[in-house]
Amino acid sequence: MSSPYSSGGGGTQLETRVAASCLAAVLCEAPVRGLPGDFATAVQSQRAAFDEPLDDIIVKGVRQDGRETQLDLQIKNKLTFTENDPEWVDVLKRAWDTFAKGTFDSTLQRIGVGIGAYTARVDQHYQSVLTWATYSTDGRDFRERIEKGDYSHKDKQAFVDTVRTVLTAHVGRARADDEVWRFLGSLVIIHFDFQSGDASRDAAGVVDRLKGLLAPANRGLAAGIWDHLVKEAGELIPAGGGASRATLMEQLSRDGFSLGSAPSFWRDIATLQRESALALGDIKSHIHGLRLHRADAYQSVREDLEEARFIQIDGEPGSGKSALLKDLAEECRRNGPVLVLKDTRIQPKGWASHAHVLGVSADLPSLLREYACGGSPVLFIDGIDKIVDPAIQLTVNDVLKAIAFDGALAQWRIVVTVREQDLRHLETWLDPDALKKLPLRTVTVGALDDNELDIVARRFPRLRPLLNQSGSADIILRRPFFLDAMLTLAGREGTDRLPATEGELLKLWWDLGGSDRADFSLAQHRRNLLLQLAERLAAAPNKPISINDLPPETITELKSVGILRDRDLGHSVVFTHDIYEEWALCQILISRGPDVAAFLKSHSEADAFVRPIQLLGTYLLETKPSADDWKALYENVGDAALRPV
Repeated sequence: MSSPYSSGGGGTQLETRVAASCLAAVLCEAPVRGLPGDFATAVQSQRAAFDEPLDDIIVKGVRQDGRETQLDLQIKNKLTFTENDPEWVDVLKRAWDTFAKGTFDSTLQRIGVGIGAYTARVDQHYQSVLTWATYSTDGRDFRERIEKGDYSHKDKQAFVDTVRTVLTAHVGRARADDEVWRFLGSLVIIHFDFQSGDASRDAAGVVDRLKGLLAPANRGLAAGIWDHLVKEAGELIPAGGGASRATLMEQLSRDGFSLGSAPSFWRDIATLQRESALALGDIKSHIHGLRLHRADAYQSVREDLEEARFIQIDGEPGSGKSALLKDLAEECRRNGPVLVLKDTRIQPKGWASHAHVLGVSADLPSLLREYACGGSPVLFIDGIDKIVDPAIQLTVNDVLKAIAFDGALAQWRIVVTVREQDLRHLETWLDPDALKKLPLRTVTVGALDDNELDIVARRFPRLRPLLNQSGSADIILRRPFFLDAMLTLAGREGTDRLPATEGELLKLWWDLGGSDRADFSLAQHRRNLLLQLAERLAAAPNKPISINDLPPETITELKSVGILRDRDLGHSVVFTHDIYEEWALCQILISRGPDVAAFLKSHSEADAFVRPIQLLGTYLLETKPSADDWKALYENVGDAALRPV
């Protein structure tokens, strides 16, 4: 059935500015006068054809408990609020038809009128009537208060009589006291001060509210955004359109305006910022205090981010992949919040579980959209190839799919680090349909070049003789991690103990018991603990290592030299770098003797042993008097029953 009401179509200047102020409230997630909710979420106009009699402006909102609210308004420049005022009569009819719908909920909805001209009578008497209706216990109590001569006022009584008369004529029968009371309890009269030009109180208030969304340096743009919203409202009203925060932000972005995140997400974003800072803090990005800028790889990533949406930073272990990711993330962090996930800091069982543990929103698309409003829309994941737990992979895929499939997140990019040997491994668990939607590029972090090595040699002169030796710089000296470990393990004095290969570095590390100096407690205690940790790691690769029954003093020693860090304080630890994991696992293999194949089979031939086996082969060649031990290892792991890897 068609509506008995027609939409106004054009929209007065007052209506346009009221609509614009409501749009600003939606942007700022602020309340709107008369709306029974904590803040506005959307605005609609000219909805008479959709069974919304009060159709000039409809504001939707939400309460703290998540329930949706609504305010339906007609906008009038001036009303006398009498039976002889046809516009007031029309408003009351529309209001009753909205109120009388079976879906109307007086706890969540309000109906009424917005006016530009406001008088003392409206304020003193008509608003009081509506307040009395709100706080009366029932229709009889309300009527007694209105009719009590020495308590009420004739203007209050006249206002109620007008409402009763108009409704009786409109419906065809007298309204009961309870009906009138409930109706007036849902009715609002709102003054919008937009007719006083530059002195407009409401216009100034909207501009001040918009300033709260902007960074201090951009707050001068608030007046321009208000003008933009007035223009937007002027186009929205005759079209009978609507707007939400997402559509408004998209339009503002197209027109060159950049606003901050919605207030309702500020706490979530602050939480994720803190978590991201901790993840970046776990990444070591210097060589014994020297921070190298890997210019070529850095520039490649920056250029690829212009076209691709998924960037893999790959390279050999210790080549500086994570340090490069940290450089990129810290640059983004200077401009706003940055989102960083690290393999050891992701909660299992999907984003909802991760969000619950952190205490942030489980509405991932909305969270990412608001995150981008205040910062760079780039997700950084360090060590993505080390995520082997299917429950944690589920969490990563939730984020990946949101970015890939939600059109509102098209500006988001993903940057990950992955060890070179694990590039193909990602294809086994990352959502294939999501990857197809995300153009992919790979940037390789290579060995340090001669110019970078020269910078290192100038900073650490004692390395220069070793760097000048022919062929000695092609293994460990061209990888930042090994350079840092070598300088740390060899000590700051002299050059006689500088190792030249990873095998020699592993031997020195083991001789010192994972320490950085020879006079540090009893090295064997630390060696014993490292073997215990390696055994537990071998049994459950890529998971935190339980420490409940291990000697706390020795754990503290290994934490103090940067080999371990707490994962869950008092319960578990992790190695600070995957190379330390590999060295510890290699020592387990060394202790197992010639039958390594049996050990691998008993531990499900985990991928975590690939590098330790390679390192074991190198170690045997470098430390044994002949190649016999290496040959025995080769034959042992050549067992046809083992995986080809």
